[in-house]
Amino acid sequence: MGISAILYDMGDLPAAQSVMTEADRIVDRQSPFWATLHELHGVVDLAHGRYRIAEQELAEVIAFARERQLVDVLHDATMNLADAQIAAGDLDAAATTINGDPDRDHGPVSRAWHASVAARLALARGRPNEAIDIIQPALRDAPPELVPELEGTLGRALDRDGHRAEAEIALKHAVDLLLEQRRVVDIDALKPWVIEQQRQWIEDLLRIYAEESRADDALALVQAATARSIVDGLASLGSNEVGDVKTELGTAGERAAGVRALAHSLRSSALADPLAPKTLRERLSDQYVLTYARAGDDLWLIASTPQARRIVRLGSVGAIRELIEQWLSKPDDRGLGARVGNALLPALVMPPREVPIYVATDDPIREVPFAALLVDGGYLVQRNAVAYVPSANVLAVLEDLPAQNGPVVVIGDAAGDLPSAHHEVVDVAKTLGVSAHVGNDARSDALSSGASLVHIAVHAARTGRGPALLLADGPLDSGQIVDRRVNAAVVVLTSCAVADPRDRDELGPLANAFLAGGATAVVAARWSVDDDVAYRFARHFYEAGGAYAPVEATRAAQRALIAEGVDSTTWATFVVLGPGPSPKNEKER
Repeated sequence: MGISAILYDMGDLPAAQSVMTEADRIVDRQSPFWATLHELHGVVDLAHGRYRIAEQELAEVIAFARERQLVDVLHDATMNLADAQIAAGDLDAAATTINGDPDRDHGPVSRAWHASVAARLALARGRPNEAIDIIQPALRDAPPELVPELEGTLGRALDRDGHRAEAEIALKHAVDLLLEQRRVVDIDALKPWVIEQQRQWIEDLLRIYAEESRADDALALVQAATARSIVDGLASLGSNEVGDVKTELGTAGERAAGVRALAHSLRSSALADPLAPKTLRERLSDQYVLTYARAGDDLWLIASTPQARRIVRLGSVGAIRELIEQWLSKPDDRGLGARVGNALLPALVMPPREVPIYVATDDPIREVPFAALLVDGGYLVQRNAVAYVPSANVLAVLEDLPAQNGPVVVIGDAAGDLPSAHHEVVDVAKTLGVSAHVGNDARSDALSSGASLVHIAVHAARTGRGPALLLADGPLDSGQIVDRRVNAAVVVLTSCAVADPRDRDELGPLANAFLAGGATAVVAARWSVDDDVAYRFARHFYEAGGAYAPVEATRAAQRALIAEGVDSTTWATFVVLGPGPSPKNEKER
């Protein structure tokens, strides 16, 4: 049970499920532990969206707990069952479950939780007035940890009841409390499904701002919410693949220790806190930053340009997702590429040719290779350089960092089984006038903090502490990168898929770890790429001045690969995160 709880707390639901299944074989069905175990089964199924299975599991737990008079288990399972029934649309059943809660009046915690679930049921039934009447008295003595949930639900109810001004106040309070929880990097607040559930309040508030064309307020809200997106992404160190139970038992404690250590390190990162709105506007006054944000069923674009800030509705999330999936399944279809380009890049927000575009993405466009979008009859990268940022806030912070003046470090082929990577790093080192660290010399102690450039070409893999670069002296994971402040003005990672956007919120824990550690730009691959193409990209990148201008050099390397006949599904894997060394600081170099 303890191991399952650790895995659950770390957000590793598949591994938790695997361990619980094994535990189920040995736990006596007559033992109280059986009820606790199966309640956790139900909660994990609920978090996975398996509502019907969760209903069945939790109903069995309730019957067992009622027979054995396990009051605490009975109350918790009852509320979780009601949540599952609401999510599944079984509203009458949810009402019966809520009314049968045996602990509804036993203390402020149980009252607040009961009120929260009951109010969500009222909203699901289209009765916002009823939801308001349920929540307002519950807020009077609600424990602090449940106030955001109550305030967020109240805000949603007020908005649906036509009280927009009051709804904005309640939603803003809920969002402020949520962001404060994330500011202190509370582990429970960083569970992936908790973040997703609570995001609804941010979306509700964003929708109010968007519908009222309040672009400045919308941008400030999104930045406050996403300034910590690096923290959220890095805090998810669980594996996407479930190993055998013995493996999960062996790594669960390591994984927990890794998250806690990382949370401590992230508190001191320059990227951890949002800038004041005025400061943000001033620092981005000469940039084109496109921030995509989902709010309910709609996808919005907040465009920050030197001329103005605009907020534009791009369409329904479902329609845009379907269009993107069609294009990604047929990437050579130029008609589809142009349609996606027109949908995501309206003409009124496009910068002049040759001006870089910084993109902060959101679902459903995380996997879109923007450089390969078709605009004005050609690839976007042929018109403008494209760089990704976790948020506009992160871009503003990175642009203000002082220049790094340390050494150039080139490291690769740590295991001696990557001949192309070996050739790559030797060639890069020669170009840059330094010695390459290869084989047994490809060690973490070569990665000094404050380097002007770090180039790494090694295997990437998942470990008990999450994704890691495999160096000669062992894996270097995200937490170690942040904790040791392993950084450089520019970090180049030609390992496969270290910037994969499917690794949680952003473009990948490893790439983001270098940003959180103090790097101003990370050049990386979003999906697996042939070694020869990686080598050719690196050669073009450095020929174009990548050590000092990574955004333009990435564009130049991509355009060179296009000219060499490399298809878009290959060259578009290479991306740059962050702006690189700021021109205003170049004189310090």
